[in-house]
Amino acid sequence: MQVSSKATDTQEGAQPAGPKYRRLSATERDQIANMRAAGHTKAEIARATGRSDGTITRELRRNGSPTDVSAAAARVVSGGEAALV
Repeated sequence: MQVSSKATDTQEGAQPAGPKYRRLSATERDQIANMRAAGHTKAEIARATGRSDGTITRELRRNGSPTDVSAAAARVVSGGEAALV
């Protein structure tokens, strides 16, 4: 029987797995909003941004209807930047 030299999470030196996701950047939110406003499908937006269809769907659902997504408003709500008045 061979013993694997691969570390497991109970062995010394093993590193916990990092998050398997990353947040959308302000640039990505703007791109999603602009593409949706231009009439692109969720699948087209997903391919262009390198994100999954589900990520695009969640972004559109959270931050407005498909026709009135406002990435700037999403940033304000999330505390990412001050509103321009």
